[in-house]
Parts: sequence; structure tokens; C-alpha cells
Amino acid sequence: MMPFHYMCLLWVLGPVVAQDLFEKGNTFLAQRGLTMQTVNPSETNLTAQVSVKSADTWYKNIGPGDGSFNLCVDLPGGDAFNGNRLWLWECNGKNSQIWVFDNFQIRYGMDENFCIDASDQSNGVQLWLWECNGNEQQTWAYGDDGMVYISGGSFSTCLDHFEGNYDNGQALHVWECSGADNQKWGLFDSDPPNFFPVWPQDNCQYDTGVWPWFQTQQDLENDQWWSAYFTTVYGAIPTWGYPICPGAFQFLWQSAARDSGVALQPTDCAPNAAPTWKGEGDELSDGEYYINNAFLDAQQAFGFIYNSRLWGASVPRNNWVEVAHTVFSGDTGAVWYYMAVGSGVWFNVGNTAVYTDHADAMRDILGSGCVDQDWNTFADWEPVSSIGPTECEKSFDDLWPVAISRGFDSFQFTDHYDCTCGPQGDSSYKYDRRCPTEIVALQDKGGATEACSSLLRGGWGAGTDCNCDPNFISTTKDVDKSTGLTLSAGYSNCGAN
Repeated sequence: MMPFHYMCLLWVLGPVVAQDLFEKGNTFLAQRGLTMQTVNPSETNLTAQVSVKSADTWYKNIGPGDGSFNLCVDLPGGDAFNGNRLWLWECNGKNSQIWVFDNFQIRYGMDENFCIDASDQSNGVQLWLWECNGNEQQTWAYGDDGMVYISGGSFSTCLDHFEGNYDNGQALHVWECSGADNQKWGLFDSDPPNFFPVWPQDNCQYDTGVWPWFQTQQDLENDQWWSAYFTTVYGAIPTWGYPICPGAFQFLWQSAARDSGVALQPTDCAPNAAPTWKGEGDELSDGEYYINNAFLDAQQAFGFIYNSRLWGASVPRNNWVEVAHTVFSGDTGAVWYYMAVGSGVWFNVGNTAVYTDHADAMRDILGSGCVDQDWNTFADWEPVSSIGPTECEKSFDDLWPVAISRGFDSFQFTDHYDCTCGPQGDSSYKYDRRCPTEIVALQDKGGATEACSSLLRGGWGAGTDCNCDPNFISTTKDVDKSTGLTLSAGYSNCGAN
């Protein structure tokens, strides 16, 4: 069955209740600068009832019949532009299937400036999205038999899908109203759109195949361990985005994993107290739960899922992605994050530039080479690399302001090697194992002293504010060069540790 509650129709409630809801609906619309349209007397009273109910719950999914076919009216790609043609697609809870049926319009939930438009209303013409203009082909009513038709009294042009066809991707069109089953539609309550586009959109795309997966919200609710973990990290069990695969994560919070029982004892992939030279650490198996991914980790807080499927991954511009960050001395003029799918801590990459490694950005932005620190000052940190400098510590202060002046919000480095787990590669640092994608926030200059940032969001799909606790502190493998002592530092969080 379709995972949405079928809409209850007002005619069963009686005139007094209906009038009360009508008044409440008008109040709700007034808050949005809208008014409820008076019903055309030539149309069924259910038109008004749908308007009231839509105002009460606002967001809807639209699907054939009673929803048992699990198909929804869908906007391909979720892209709101004039002429994007609609189709039916398997209901998935994504923004592209959320609509507002109100004031004799069917508006796109993510951008209510756009309406479902029937063009010339001829038989078989495919529906598309178009800027709302009040023209007849955008004026929709809902009949008491479940028919959705062009308003105006003629009752001749209906929302239609191909008879007997319940396949993904079929074009959504109009046809002369016949009363056939393929012109019967249901309106189903929907969660509000997620106005924060997130990456990855498919929560099982990078699944390692080792951990459990959850096809529906009920599946996750029925799992006592993972339901507790998701509630701790995301604040609640997700209501959308299924299927959800924890095996597609890169990150687990140690205490939440331990307390919920989803994972008790991580592997230490770099067990020595003070790693020294190249090759320190181990390359693990996909799906393995481990700690000590990098010297900057919050050692008591961060845990990881080894996921080679995310090696080299980058985030499209203007998308939110989950990250991990520990305060360290290199955060001057910008803040360094690791991609950490599963952390519940979200950063929007904005206008982003993607590079393989640090030196590539220097050549592209500055037109110069990469300059490392004077490692001779620290004999045991002498760099060894077959390709030259890769850290570029002495170049970043020049890079950041030029990048910002060109309108960049972030950089991504997909193939950098100075971590302690994963496959080995060329590095001019003392560690030479592959890191998760590095994401540098160019617009946040306080990272050297602050773990919490106003740029971060929390919750499932970046849906809430980040309830970051600046008092969370953990030891790291970063070393005070003057004393040789291991340092402690704060780390980005949204209330989970």
C-alpha cells in the first residue's frame, strides 16, 4: 500500500464541521497572503471540500485510484521550469511528488509559482509544469467520484493515464472525461517538501551490502537497535527517503552505536599510539566498522564504516552533504571537513570546485605550484613523495581569498592521501592512505577556534537546525609540536556524539 494516509472527505463530517474547517482554511491561507476561491455552483461541492482539506494539510501526493498501485504524479528531476513534462512514477516521498491542490490550482510543492498545465486540453496532450497564470488550462477541480478535471462547468477534460498501465515513466496526460478507472485519482497526505537538496539522493546507491537495509519507515521502526540509533543522531525516525541503507554510510557516532546496540566494538585500523611513516594503518573490507581514520579524528567520538564505493565521490553544487570536522590549527581562513555520509551534520557546498588533489587547485586558481611546510624543522616528519608536494600548507593563505573573489563557496578534493586507513597513494605527508573526500568551507573563517558553525544543519536530510554543543571535546592524534603531546579539540556535532 501507498505509505500515505488516504484523505478523509468533508462531506462525511456534516455542514457545521465543514464550515468550521472552511473558516480555519481561510485563516491558514491568509497567513500565506492567499484567499479561498468561492465554489462555482455548476461544479460538485467536493471542489470546495478539497480546497479546505488541502488548506488544512496543505501538501499532497496524487496517485491513481486508492493508492494500491503505489504510483504518484511526478515532476522529472524535480526541476521547476516551463515545459517540464509530467509522468507517473513509483511513490518515493521525494520533493518531485509533492503538490498543493488549492484555489482551483495544482501547484508544485517545492515552488508554488508553478502549476500543472494542460496546454490546449486536447486528447492525449501531455501535462507539463508552467508558471501559474490563472488560465483555464491550469484551473482544476476534484469530483466526488475521484476525477480531476479542468474547471469551468464543461466537465469534459480529465486527468488521465493509460488504461491498465501502471508502469514507471508513463506520460501523464488529459483525455475527454469518461468516468473510467484510469481517470480516478486519490489525494494523499504528504510531508512538507525538503527544501534542502541533499546528496546522495538515493540512500542505498553506495550500499556496501553488509549492514541491514530498510524498505519502509515501518521496517526501521520495527528494528529496536537502528530505530534507537536514528532517533539519537537525526532526532527522529525518517519519514521519507526509503529505502535507507546504513551500509551506504561512511560514519557512525561511537556512543550512539554502542548505546543503541547497532555496533559495539570497532576495529582500530591504525592501532599504534604514534604512527610514524608511510604505510601505517590497514586497508579494510567494505562495511567494516572502524576507528582512527585520520589523525584529525575526534578519537572518542568518531566511528566509520569502510566504504570504497564513495572513494572519489563529489557533491553537486548547492547540495547539502554530511560531514565531519575536528578543530585543528590548519583551519586558518577556511574550514576543512571530511565527507561523512551518516553523520547527521550537514554542510551545503554552494558554488563548489572539485579537484583531484591540493596541487591541482593551486595550478588552476593561482597558476603556481604547491608549497609544503619546511618539514626539515621536524626530522621525523620529513616528507617522502614520488610526485612532489601534495599538502600545500604554505599556499592556502594565497588560495582562499582568490577563490572567494571568484565566487566559490567550497572546494572538494577527491583523491588526497594523508589518512591512516584505506589504500596507499602518493603523499608528501607522513601518512599516505586515502582520505574520504575533503570539503573546504571557504566562507567560514572561525574553524581554528570553533567546532560549531552557523553554516551547519542537522536532522534527516538537513531538515532541522544543528543543535551543536561546543563543549564536546575529544582527544585526537594531532600533536603539539613544541611538547609532543596529543591534543584535545572540539568537533562539529548536532547534539550526537
